Amino acid sequence: MSAIITDRNPIKIGVVGTGHMGQYHINLLTKIIPNEYIFIYDVDTALSSKMAKEYDVTRCSSYEELLSKVEAVVVVVPTFLHYEYAMQAMKANCHVLVEKPISNNLEHAQLMMSYAKDNNLTLHIGHVERFNGAVQALRALVKNPQYFQTQRIGSVSRIQDVGVVLDLMIHDIDIILSLVDSPVKEVSAYGESIITNFEDYALATLYFENGVIASLTASRVSSYKARSIVLSQEKNYVDLNYATNDLLIYRNQDTEYNISQDQITYKEGHIVERVFVHKDNPLKAELEYFIDDINNDTGDKYKNILWDAHSNLYTMEIAFRILEEIERNKKNRT
Repeated sequence: MSAIITDRNPIKIGVVGTGHMGQYHINLLTKIIPNEYIFIYDVDTALSSKMAKEYDVTRCSSYEELLSKVEAVVVVVPTFLHYEYAMQAMKANCHVLVEKPISNNLEHAQLMMSYAKDNNLTLHIGHVERFNGAVQALRALVKNPQYFQTQRIGSVSRIQDVGVVLDLMIHDIDIILSLVDSPVKEVSAYGESIITNFEDYALATLYFENGVIASLTASRVSSYKARSIVLSQEKNYVDLNYATNDLLIYRNQDTEYNISQDQITYKEGHIVERVFVHKDNPLKAELEYFIDDINNDTGDKYKNILWDAHSNLYTMEIAFRILEEIERNKKNRT
């Protein structure tokens, strides 16, 4: 049993799915609430037994047993099972945090959101980048954005039951939608399947009604890893590298033209500012928010977290518009 010193009102939480991400959740929960408040379940009994022993938490022999013991559930099963497990938990009157994407089916996502609202239950989606300190710092710098460019690329992903749009690009869709105060007017997108039955790389452009343009790239077949977002606005250019948490602001200092008979030379000077980023574990912050929200104790601490049913569904809607465009363009090329 671990000694947790906190002013947070602990609740009993179950984790269903003890694979790669499930282990992260279990480990971090042991740092937030007492171990005896944590229950786990997985169809792989050998794996869940190992995790229960390693983290000193309680293993349940069935999902129904877990639901009978807890007040909230973290759903970390394959995406196609999210709807089934999340709905079963909510019907047992449990609050739910489900890993992103909420579902591989937009209608299921809408049904889950509606059920949670109608039954006064907390339903959160694991858009963990919202809790990244660098993203919070970036949000404070965005005044009047004109253009965004994102990269989220790397080698083969452990998640292969959805494509890169729902696996990777959805993070950047979610962040950009929260930074642009305007609906998306038009979407263009291209993608290809290389190693799975889903798109393994995708390029998308979002055109907003207020004139903002966002260009997004996602890949899981690249030989190197990059995670970044850059934005241009009237007075500066902001560059965020997720891998290093470096947040840089480039400001124009002066521009100089020299014209002679033989040539024209151009010199542009910049002031580069490095923004201090508070480095905390985003997933731990997300779990703390989940617990605080269940206890109606979010307050000003989370005022920069844009988290509501509309934003969650709108992120999914735009992701599916991108997928539709990818399929349309595939058919046009055949």
